Amino acid sequence: MKKIVLLLFFISPFFLAAQSSRKVDSLNKLLNEPQHDTIKFKVLKQLFYAYKNINTNKALEYSAQLLQLSEKLDKRHQADAYYYEGMALLKQGKYDTALIWCEKSILLYKELNRLRDIGQTYNQIANTYLEKPDLVKAVYYYQQSLAIKEKANDEDGMSNTYANLGNAYNQMDNSKKALEYFDKAALMKKKINDDRGYAACLCNKSGVLNRLEKYKEAVAILEEAYAISVKLEDPALTSAILGNLGESYQFMKDLKNAEKYSLECLQIRLELADSNDICYSYISLSNIYVDQGKYRKAVACALKAKVIAENNNWGSSRYDAYHTLAKSYYELGDYKLSADYFLLLKGVNDTLYNKQNSESVNKMEAIYQTEKKDAELKLNSEKLKNQQLEIKKQNIFKLVFGVGLLLSLLVIFFVVRGYQQKKRANEIISEQKQQVDFQKKILEEKNKEITDSIFYARRIQRALLTSEAYMKRFVPECFVFYKPKDIVSGDFYWSLCKNDRFMLMTADCTGHGVPGAFMSLMGINMLNEITAEKDITSPELVLNNLRSELITALNPEDAVEESKDGMDAVFCSINLKTLRLEAACANNPLWIVRDGKLLETIAADKIPIGKSPKETVPYTLKEFQLIKGDIVYSFTDGYADQFGGPKGKKFKYKQLQELLLQNAGASMSQQKNILEKTLSDWKSNIEQVDDILIIGIRV
Repeated sequence: MKKIVLLLFFISPFFLAAQSSRKVDSLNKLLNEPQHDTIKFKVLKQLFYAYKNINTNKALEYSAQLLQLSEKLDKRHQADAYYYEGMALLKQGKYDTALIWCEKSILLYKELNRLRDIGQTYNQIANTYLEKPDLVKAVYYYQQSLAIKEKANDEDGMSNTYANLGNAYNQMDNSKKALEYFDKAALMKKKINDDRGYAACLCNKSGVLNRLEKYKEAVAILEEAYAISVKLEDPALTSAILGNLGESYQFMKDLKNAEKYSLECLQIRLELADSNDICYSYISLSNIYVDQGKYRKAVACALKAKVIAENNNWGSSRYDAYHTLAKSYYELGDYKLSADYFLLLKGVNDTLYNKQNSESVNKMEAIYQTEKKDAELKLNSEKLKNQQLEIKKQNIFKLVFGVGLLLSLLVIFFVVRGYQQKKRANEIISEQKQQVDFQKKILEEKNKEITDSIFYARRIQRALLTSEAYMKRFVPECFVFYKPKDIVSGDFYWSLCKNDRFMLMTADCTGHGVPGAFMSLMGINMLNEITAEKDITSPELVLNNLRSELITALNPEDAVEESKDGMDAVFCSINLKTLRLEAACANNPLWIVRDGKLLETIAADKIPIGKSPKETVPYTLKEFQLIKGDIVYSFTDGYADQFGGPKGKKFKYKQLQELLLQNAGASMSQQKNILEKTLSDWKSNIEQVDDILIIGIRV
């Protein structure tokens, strides 16, 4: 998973100066001299800021000293100490404890009526939820912070919160809202002449533009930000911009420039000794080396990131490092280490963001805007009401004292009665609303847990599928058109090149979605065992062994009910030197095209891979001599069974065959694009009915 490097706000102005060891030494010397407690408190704050990004354990020691010293001082210093303790725990990834200290500081700041500090602390709470990550709560507290800063007319604080909201929406893939808030932040930064903040906004905005594939526009604003950072002589900002330039060029497939800027970024961060940023740089470089096929370099960078992330307990960075290591070791052929790192992924809480979360955030923002307008209307209503009461009071005094007194008593009676009735009604409505909100929250959490689990399963399944890049190392002209019906798929493909024999299997498991995905994972695991450990490579023997192992796995001795689940598949093997094709087919055929004509259809044995009346009948080995330029097509039934067209009928195999023959002369990438466009035009608004998989290889 590639991580976009974004510059976070609220970096202390003292941070860069604190990089000087002489400055730190002078502060420690000042701390040890006899000083008033308030002076010591300020020195400890400076030492805390000096270490918070480079040594979180040291920063936590200084925050503990701030807590101890604050007990001798007033509530203002106690609130500040709670705030810094929360920040130190946030840096160490101890989010729940960090939130407790932030809440304690909020209570004291409210007691002291310190609006700016309250807004700043809400912002830190939001930052904590952003790191957990719990984006719904993060956006909620950013909005609370924004409301307070607007009330205090704190333009600098408002611009920072706008930028943080942009970061939150960026992480939720809500590009429109992210750009809106980054633009608001940049405009306000320019207004208050904050050049550094303006450059940081451009740096953050580039990440959104990259996701929208507006790479040239991203590079343009990064170059503008780079010029500002050089002028300001701000190495921390410069390193963030160089990191994002590396990401942009990586997306543009300009891997040479991507490597260049990422290395420059890493060099600066090593000098600044910021562990968090160094970790991100190593992860970015490892991803670039994976794209370049330099897997040993990718492993070297990912291992360095792994050590830093594990020492600091950074969940998302550990996930990125483990994922790169698993993939790189797999490509290097070290399947044991690859499997070990895939298992480590399960222990990392890498929550994925989905559309439902995004809708919740949008709704929360709408509530905030509505409450803001309601407050303004209520204020105007109160003013009008006060004016009416004043007029009424003047008229009453003109009446006879007795009549006035009587009327006053009547008015008071009805007002009190109405107020009590309204109060009782509001209490009932409030209780009902709380019950509805509670039930809704439970349902949302359950739905989120299920959806997150399925997305995590998709990530594991995609990681286990053979990459198209691996296949092209042995058969450069090939394509894989893979389109699951649901989040996870029952169709899968597997490939391995061993002793000049390029082996390929396309399979359609029973069902689709989660059940089909479980079957596909079993199939991939068994194929690796049969070919790698048992050294069986002849197609018919591979299918015989796969069927036997699948039946045994799904029908243990003590099973109450017999399982007939299985798969239809084609397993073929091509000798890359002689171009001799061997194949075995279970319910699915294999097509061979030469010079734009269907040369051969290798018929399938009508025997599934699984429990059936013919489970003891061996599969048939089919052989065929290919020549250079021949195309071999392997597929499942999803494309042919898709409903669509003017009459809403199936596409069918005949039409699929004609489509492939008509475009056999095109490049393999063009053929893949044609298949995708034809399917989209055919099904139009009709839902996809099954998983789709078609693989083409030109020898």
